[in-house]
Amino acid sequence: MNISQALAWAKKQLNTARIETPDLDAEVLLAHTLRKDRVFLFSHAEKALTKKTINKFKEIIRRRKHHEPIAYITGFKYFYKIPISVSKNALIPRPETELLVALGLEYISETRREFTIMEIGTGSGAVAVALAKNQNKARVMATDVSKKALGMARKNAKRQRVKIEFMKSDLLKKFIGHEKIWQTNLNILLLANLPYLPTRVWKKTPMDVKKFEPRQALDGGADGLKYYKELINQLEHILPKLKSFQAFWEIDPTQEKALKKILKQSLKAKNIKIYPDLCGRTRMIGWTK
Repeated sequence: MNISQALAWAKKQLNTARIETPDLDAEVLLAHTLRKDRVFLFSHAEKALTKKTINKFKEIIRRRKHHEPIAYITGFKYFYKIPISVSKNALIPRPETELLVALGLEYISETRREFTIMEIGTGSGAVAVALAKNQNKARVMATDVSKKALGMARKNAKRQRVKIEFMKSDLLKKFIGHEKIWQTNLNILLLANLPYLPTRVWKKTPMDVKKFEPRQALDGGADGLKYYKELINQLEHILPKLKSFQAFWEIDPTQEKALKKILKQSLKAKNIKIYPDLCGRTRMIGWTK
């Protein structure tokens, strides 16, 4: 079997399994198997594959036929042009979440004072790593309730040679009553991409998502705001002690009105702004206190 034949076989297998992009997936996975780029596949279409390579490729295609996400098969996902290691212990970084990094970096470039970046619910560490990789002015901290996710985040930070202070905490719970943890700098930029899918929406997500990605990283309860409400309750104890505060959070487009109301009532939030994704849908909410 040569490369061309292997691709034809794989595309047929994936198409039968109702994979949405069988051609692209087959090419990406064969390139991964060969440790080459996709261009190599077309410039060496007649190259014969070894039996070992064929068997490895068939096993990978078997996994994809069962709708296992490509990122989990390859072990990484590019995020903000950075290869981020991923595993089933954390959500696969989404392209739309790159806007969260862009907003954070823009805020950093506009701010001349020293401050601390805090990412809540870091998962694989993609957002924190991207921020630390693209700036050198701010202290970067990140929390997650999952010990396994934090292990993956630390691994990504080490690979990218960036300094991030990781802490195991249920959102900001660890900081309540212990503000000295961050009192070297009381100007806070807080970023969060918490689970925000309403449970009914999570139940309808594609098999690739629902079967393989951790539910606790996606399901935000009945209205999708369970964890943001908890974070807001915790911030009520913390915000009075801070010098300045800016937040950017990723949300579901349907939550804009409800979250604005909660922020105004509970935290007296100011300068609330909405930022759309590339499809024009509400994706981020920014606010100050």
